[in-house]
Amino acid sequence: MTDQTVTPDYVVRESSIPGQLAAITRILTILIAGFGALMKFLSAKDVAGAWVWMQTTDGAGFIAAIVAAGTFGVSLYKTYVKHARTVELVKRVDDDIAVLK
Repeated sequence: MTDQTVTPDYVVRESSIPGQLAAITRILTILIAGFGALMKFLSAKDVAGAWVWMQTTDGAGFIAAIVAAGTFGVSLYKTYVKHARTVELVKRVDDDIAVLK
């Protein structure tokens, strides 16, 4: 008999850390790009009053920080849940289809 090694179609890591690091990178890229676009928009002359208002209002900065932190947290949570479901699925299928690494 010959020894045949079966290569599974899918290999899933048990840890969700690589996926979460990718999510962090995507989120930071979006936040940085969005901040630049917002600053360019607010520096236009037709919204100069809004820009001055935002600089003098502490609440606007607080709201922006809360929205950014909330978006960040929800994204990481969704990444974790998706990965946990994938790991659970891989545990239920044959090893020739998918394995945990």
